[in-house]
Amino acid sequence: MNATEKVLVVDDEPAMRGLLGRLLSQAGYESRLAAGAKPALAWLSKERFALALLDIMLPGMDGRQLLLHIRRRHPQVSVIMVTAVVDIDVAVAALREGACDYVCKPFQADELLMRVDRALERRRVVMGTWLHGEALRGALQDQLRRLERVALGAVQSLVFAVEAKDPFARGHSQRVADLALVTATHMGIPNEDAAQVHVAGLLHDVGKIAIKEVVLNKPGPLTREERQHVQTHSAEGARILRPLLPEAQIVAFVRHHHERWDGEGYPEGLAQLRIPVGARILAVADAYDAMTSMRPYRAPLTKSQAMRELRNCVGSQFDPDAVRAFQRGLSVSAAGAGEIALPPCWPWQTGALNLVGNIPSSHPQV
Repeated sequence: MNATEKVLVVDDEPAMRGLLGRLLSQAGYESRLAAGAKPALAWLSKERFALALLDIMLPGMDGRQLLLHIRRRHPQVSVIMVTAVVDIDVAVAALREGACDYVCKPFQADELLMRVDRALERRRVVMGTWLHGEALRGALQDQLRRLERVALGAVQSLVFAVEAKDPFARGHSQRVADLALVTATHMGIPNEDAAQVHVAGLLHDVGKIAIKEVVLNKPGPLTREERQHVQTHSAEGARILRPLLPEAQIVAFVRHHHERWDGEGYPEGLAQLRIPVGARILAVADAYDAMTSMRPYRAPLTKSQAMRELRNCVGSQFDPDAVRAFQRGLSVSAAGAGEIALPPCWPWQTGALNLVGNIPSSHPQV
C-alpha cells in the first residue's frame, strides 16, 4: 500500500459512509467522505485521489453520472461502484463506462478491502506503464486480457449475490466451475482452454438474473410458459457477457450449456460435435451438481445415483467422452490425487474441490 494513495468515499447514507471510512482507516488508507456528488466534486478539485468508492443512488447527480465525470476530468482515479442495486444491466453499463469493479451491499469487510487493494494495484501497474512509456503491443494485449477479467469478476460477484438469496442454489456456480475444470483436464484439454471452461462455469447461470424470481424459485412444476421463460437464461447470459468479453469462446460455452448430444436441447438445438466442447462439459457438471443438491421439491441424489443417471443419458443428453472424463476426474478428486495447473496469471481459484492453491490476481485498471 502507498500511503499517498487517497480514497474518496461517496455515499448518501451516513452509517455506510462512516463504515467505509473506518474500514479504510483500519487498513491504513487515508480517505475523504462525501454525502453526494457536489461535495465529491469539491474534494476532487482540491486533492489527488487514487480511488473512488461510489454509490449509484445519490441525490442530484447519481453515481453513474459522477463516474462519467471522473472518467472525463480525473482519468487517473480508479472507480469501484459499491451499491445495493443488484441489476446486471446497470452493472454491465457501469463497467463499460469505466468502473473497474462492482461490489454489492451487503459486503464482507475482507472482500471489500481485497477489491480496494486489487484496484489500487492495477492502477499502479497502469500508471507505471504510462509514466515509463512501456505500452508496447505485447504489454497492451496483456493489459486488455486483464481488464476483461476484472469485468467478468464483477459479473461473477453479481451471480454469487443472486445465489446467496436462494439457499438451494448457493455455491452452485463455483461447484460447476470446479467440476468442469476437472473434466476438461481429464479430456486432455490444454490448460489455457481448461481455464476458459472454468470461468464459463462460474458465469454459466448469469442469465438467470433476467428470470423472474417467482418462476426461478417456484417450489412445484413449471408451466409450459414458465419453462420457456427459464430456458431463455443461457442466451440471456451470452447477451450479458458478449460486450464485456471479446473472446467468443466463454460466451459460446455459456450460451450452449443446455444443448443436448441428440440435438433436442436449447437455445439452437445443436447436436454432437457442433456443440462447443466447453458447453458439453458444463452440461455434465451442471446436471451432476443439480442432482446432488437439495431442491425445494426433492431430496438430493447420492453421488453414485447421480453418476448412474449421467451414464444412462450418455448418447442422448450428454457427450460420452465428457461423461467418461467427468467420472475419471471425480474418482481422482475423491482420492485426493493431483492438482490442476491453471495459467499462472489466472485470477479465479477453484473452491469446492480444493484442487489448486491461491492464484495471483492483479489486474491493471484505472
